[in-house]
Amino acid sequence: MSRRVIVRVGLGAVIVVLFVLAILRASPEEAARRRCIQEGWVERDLVGKRVYWTKGPFLRRGEVEFSTRTKKIFVELKQTAFFLDWQVTDYREEPGG
Repeated sequence: MSRRVIVRVGLGAVIVVLFVLAILRASPEEAARRRCIQEGWVERDLVGKRVYWTKGPFLRRGEVEFSTRTKKIFVELKQTAFFLDWQVTDYREEPGG
């Protein structure tokens, strides 16, 4: 086989692996829900109100809003590349529900 074929097959395999990783990653809402659970909230008490994130392959940002009986919870996230996990950058609670 020629080097060109080997390089193309190798690059194709890398691209396929990256897209599979992107599909298997948690959504911003799932990542935000995990953070709320770490803060002591019970999952069944969290009602998703709003989910927003920017499009694109790199440096995506998102915000998820949950409400409970007593509070509103806002979680801001970032994802540096489409195949990496979402990272929480801010967590805040406000009165209301």
